[in-house]
Amino acid sequence: MPKILLVEDDQLACTMIQAWLESDNYTVDIAKTANDGLALLQIHQYDVLILDLKLPDLDGIEVLKTIRGRSLPTKVLILTGRREIDDKEEGFEAGADDYLTKPFEARELTMRLKALLRRPVEYLGDVLTIGELVLEVGKLKAQYRGEDLSLSPREFALLEFLMRNPDRVFSQEALINHIWKYDADVSEGAVRTAMVRLRKKIKHDNAGHSPIETVYGGGYKFNSNT
Repeated sequence: MPKILLVEDDQLACTMIQAWLESDNYTVDIAKTANDGLALLQIHQYDVLILDLKLPDLDGIEVLKTIRGRSLPTKVLILTGRREIDDKEEGFEAGADDYLTKPFEARELTMRLKALLRRPVEYLGDVLTIGELVLEVGKLKAQYRGEDLSLSPREFALLEFLMRNPDRVFSQEALINHIWKYDADVSEGAVRTAMVRLRKKIKHDNAGHSPIETVYGGGYKFNSNT
């Protein structure tokens, strides 16, 4: 089930859009300010962000630039009452994937979303390097201390996510939302098992020390200082 984040401060618009999308089997979260939207993007992974440009605390273009600066792969559909071509050009140059001018019909919104979801995900920033660990995202290739790592797709996704968010602690629930988002039956035990296997493959020494730390009572983080 595709997961959508709607950042829109108009209550009526939020209610209508959420009802439309949920009737089409989308999961919809709502934020009414730019800062609330950015906070949700930090802890959840969304397939599409529907972003209003006129927000009470920050212009939508600045939100979009912040998202792209974080290398988030979320597709962005701009909603706005601005009709000038210069406004649309600014949005696309900032990293928008599509642009929908208000007012619009529910069918047009869902058609735009379906088209966006058919596009392959493009990761901004193909090579991640922290210390002696190198990830080539496009090639699904990982190296540690000059040696190739054999990682399962899930392990690669976990490692990529943690490396894109170094020194931040993520709970098991947050990792499930990011990595196992379409698997409703996954347990926290599955996260622990995957993490144990991943840490063994990138341990520093025979004692088992790894760049991925367990933060007791909190979750896991990738330590960029190791």
